[in-house]
Amino acid sequence: FVQQQGDGNVFILSNLIGDDNLVDVYQHGNANQFLLDPLQGEQNLVLIDQRGDGNLIEAPLGLVGNDNQIDIWQNGNLNATLFATDGDGHNVEVIQRGDGNIAELVLAGSDNSAMIYSRGDDNIAAVGLFGTGNSADIQQIGDANFAVVDVLGDNNDFYIDQSGSANELLITSDIAVNGNSVNVEQNGDINLVDVLIAGNANTLDILQSGNGN
Repeated sequence: FVQQQGDGNVFILSNLIGDDNLVDVYQHGNANQFLLDPLQGEQNLVLIDQRGDGNLIEAPLGLVGNDNQIDIWQNGNLNATLFATDGDGHNVEVIQRGDGNIAELVLAGSDNSAMIYSRGDDNIAAVGLFGTGNSADIQQIGDANFAVVDVLGDNNDFYIDQSGSANELLITSDIAVNGNSVNVEQNGDINLVDVLIAGNANTLDILQSGNGN
């Protein structure tokens, strides 16, 4: 199902290969784009809702695998979401409310889940999960926040909450790590968190309240 209202909206889906896939696209505004090439696999679900002008959703490597769910909602102008999946059972959810927000997601392996919620302007959020059973949840309320989670391994959980402006967060791993749990809350402006995970079954909780931490 595809519904377009406005001028210059673009929806491109090519190389649809597989069974029981569902694609539902709604575009309301001008110059919105949704580009997906290819879609290969079975029982994949893709839900797209773009409201505003100049929004972009693109899967430059396509959607490859089975039982993946993609749900992206943009309300505003000049928001961009880029995603790629490789494997089965991934869940991608993005909500962008405001202008100039950017979300990037790469899920490889199986049964990974990533959620990005940005409300404000000029926020950047990115998730890279490589393995099995990982989850990352990033919430940004404010302007010009930056958050990146890029981890290799299995059964790791990440929850990020940025409330304010110009906060920065980076969580990475150089090696495969398993069973870690990281919760970070940044309340205020210009707070910074940089975490390198290099072990297993660790639990980390960080709360920053104020400015310039």
